[in-house]
Amino acid sequence: MDLLNIDIAGTSRTFHIKKYYLEIKKWLQTM
Repeated sequence: MDLLNIDIAGTSRTFHIKKYYLEIKKWLQTM
């Protein structure tokens, strides 16, 4: 159970970082 929770948390964190990175890339391209 703990391993599953850790895996879900790690995956969602990676997803948020990727999303944030893509947003910054888009913002830089519009400048």
